[in-house]
Amino acid sequence: MCEECSPSRPRRKPAPPAVVARAVSAPIGSVLEATRAALVQAGTLGTPMGQAALVLAARIDDANEPLAAITQATKQLAATLTPVAQPAAETSDPNDEFTRKRLAREHGA
Repeated sequence: MCEECSPSRPRRKPAPPAVVARAVSAPIGSVLEATRAALVQAGTLGTPMGQAALVLAARIDDANEPLAAITQATKQLAATLTPVAQPAAETSDPNDEFTRKRLAREHGA
């Protein structure tokens, strides 16, 4: 192809629009503070998994982290917070359930 006839192509990526630049630099809510509040409410702030959740939340808030690291930390934070922020319901022993039903039948209740 002839250099004179071929259309010129930009050699560099164009600068992002001003709207995108403002969105990136705008302060957003603190994941660390939200995580801390959820852990305090659940009463699990001092547990090892609670502390791990705080470390992950701090990495998410760090503006110097690459997007891939933030995405991975977000997934890991969700997996960490699920059992920590929502205490597991008491698991009942099936044998206790059967014993309770048998005693209820025996006593006519």
